[in-house]
Amino acid sequence: MYDMIHAFTVLGYHPEELPLSYPHSSFGTFFYDNFNSQTGSMRGTESYACRPLNHYGAYLSGNYMPMDLAVDFLNIPGEVFDDSENRIELFFKMKELIQDRDEDMFYMSEWKSPSGQAVRLIVPKDFSPNGIRRIKASFGDRHGNYLSWGNILYDLEDGKFKEKKKRKVSGEYIFKHITELNIDSLLQTLKTCWPKLARTSGLEWVDLVGKRVIHYFYPLAYCDQATDIVLCDKLMDDDNITNLEENVCYFFKKSNSVSAHIYLAFRAVDTIILKKPDWHRDYVSLVINYGTSIGNRNTVYSLFLTHLQDAFKDNDRQLENTLDHIKRSVGDNFWTLLNYAYQQNLWQRWFSRKKTMYELRQSNPAFLPPHVYFTATPIDARFTIFENDTDVTRFYYNTRYERHSFTREVLTDMSRHMCFGSLQLLTDILVQNGKLPWFTTALQHRSNVLKYYQYQF
Repeated sequence: MYDMIHAFTVLGYHPEELPLSYPHSSFGTFFYDNFNSQTGSMRGTESYACRPLNHYGAYLSGNYMPMDLAVDFLNIPGEVFDDSENRIELFFKMKELIQDRDEDMFYMSEWKSPSGQAVRLIVPKDFSPNGIRRIKASFGDRHGNYLSWGNILYDLEDGKFKEKKKRKVSGEYIFKHITELNIDSLLQTLKTCWPKLARTSGLEWVDLVGKRVIHYFYPLAYCDQATDIVLCDKLMDDDNITNLEENVCYFFKKSNSVSAHIYLAFRAVDTIILKKPDWHRDYVSLVINYGTSIGNRNTVYSLFLTHLQDAFKDNDRQLENTLDHIKRSVGDNFWTLLNYAYQQNLWQRWFSRKKTMYELRQSNPAFLPPHVYFTATPIDARFTIFENDTDVTRFYYNTRYERHSFTREVLTDMSRHMCFGSLQLLTDILVQNGKLPWFTTALQHRSNVLKYYQYQF
């Protein structure tokens, strides 16, 4: 996601000022949270207690209309879908119980600070904050666990919040507005109401805790309404994401509402390019001679896809392990997942107008399915590859005179970021959602191979 935020800038989008009522963190906060200015390193995605504040979003305006859009994203660890059938079954049973209750059970209590910031709690019918001991939660407790009522009320008092109004809400309202609510209060309320809520279902709260349905409740609820899901795979890992694809596919089948577009992004493609100095020279030559316009960035990326396709065809022994990893990751499960998402998505079916995913696979026009991308964070706009040092999340490039930090270089000037693969992935996401005008440079300057991967051929 680090690259894709930069890619918005390359496409001509600019973030607008966010209102105090905005429930998520800004793009700027993402860089603050994920970039250590002292070490130059970037954080990975770990398992954590996920809340709306862990979203990062923006209202974006473009250089020309109609390009304005609102966007938010959430980094979700793959562990959310571990033990998938069990956890996903329980989650959707839980969701059904919550949505089907029409009686007087859930209330939304809205609190506001003197500055106008709002917090929306979900509380039981007879909830009273009186008599609850306020307790400050440590950073570690807050990061790894959901807060108690004492923690929640401490935060509200510390921010000088006051309750302004309270009204009854339905279970359906809760899921529809899940990204706007205080999740800690929701989980505390569900725990309190559970004996009454699930009295005839046989579904025990202790089972939901034990299977980590409660811990992953928010990311599962978010995925149930997400417009796009990007699966990430590291090329340098021996394991592939076949199980993750299978589990996400099962999630699709169990959901009545999800209709997300699906993409697969292989990370660390620089590990391939470093093994192929002749490929690298071709890319450097293109950016030096023709610059870093969006059209030329697409040309460079398309050349890489051609190189990679030729390596597959020629059984390149130098890349044998990497190519095998890719083939195993893009197996039956991902094709099935793409086909299921395609069948659920009316816009995608109308936009492609040609073959279903099943028909496309049978015709085998390319060595990989559409919506598969190869990304590399540490590549700048001159196609200099910054390499890992002892910290695997930190990238440097040494010249004769000084050492350059990749993150410091591109944060100083975003145009110096190549956004290799991420620019093309972001273009695909915007295309599939009908958010990128046909006359933009990103769509007008594409090779046939890139049109195929963006499934507009």
